[in-house]
Amino acid sequence: MTEFLKHLNISKKIKDFDIAVLTLSQQRNLARIIGVFLDNAREASYISNDKMMGLEVYLIKNDELKIIISNTFDNKIDIKKMGKEAFSTKGKGRGHGLMLVNYILESNRIFTVDTDINGKVYSQSLSVKIKNK
Repeated sequence: MTEFLKHLNISKKIKDFDIAVLTLSQQRNLARIIGVFLDNAREASYISNDKMMGLEVYLIKNDELKIIISNTFDNKIDIKKMGKEAFSTKGKGRGHGLMLVNYILESNRIFTVDTDINGKVYSQSLSVKIKNK
């Protein structure tokens, strides 16, 4: 088995972030989104030829948490179809994770997601707007 490469970059400013500024519901939704993105990235990078995955976490101006999860992939991706019910590049009976993320995004305006493809690298950038107590 080829070695699975990981890249990790966590800003030193993140130590200033207090998760308690988010409600319990927002914390759960943040965990759900990150879980879906990490699971998808792990699976896609594992079956790709390059097998790379990255995680970056930043605190921007003390009012925005940014989490970027990137991975290599080999499938053809149609970004417009992603998050639709039962759509998956990985086969039948799949595709519920990004649908859940879209539901969370629609009902929680503090979260925004940007998706980017650059060559064979797929990135999901999650921004969390923070209201300081």
